[in-house]
Amino acid sequence: MARCVRLSHLHLAFVDFPAAVAWFKTVLRLHPTEESDQAVVFQGTDIEIVLHPDWGHGDTSATIAFVTDDCARDFAAFVERGAKARKAPCDKGSSINADVHGPGRLVVELEQRTDG
Repeated sequence: MARCVRLSHLHLAFVDFPAAVAWFKTVLRLHPTEESDQAVVFQGTDIEIVLHPDWGHGDTSATIAFVTDDCARDFAAFVERGAKARKAPCDKGSSINADVHGPGRLVVELEQRTDG
């Protein structure tokens, strides 16, 4: 059986960050699990939704993150199948992460958790 990545969380950037946060709280009635000036995290049933102020540097509008049991393997497979590398696998302490460019300004993140 082939291994596959599993959806973990979404990063979404908004020009009007406070209004977007208020909308998620008011309309969807979601309560943040983390909240700062740089990010607000809402825990869905199966995934996290992370809101950010507009990044403004033009290379990404959203990030879809997937959990994997082997970040380097899946990163290499994505690149082999035509994805353009954005960030090679990097040890962040509690995880190993890598990014590839998706269509448009989408980024696809791979996360291998190493904290148990």
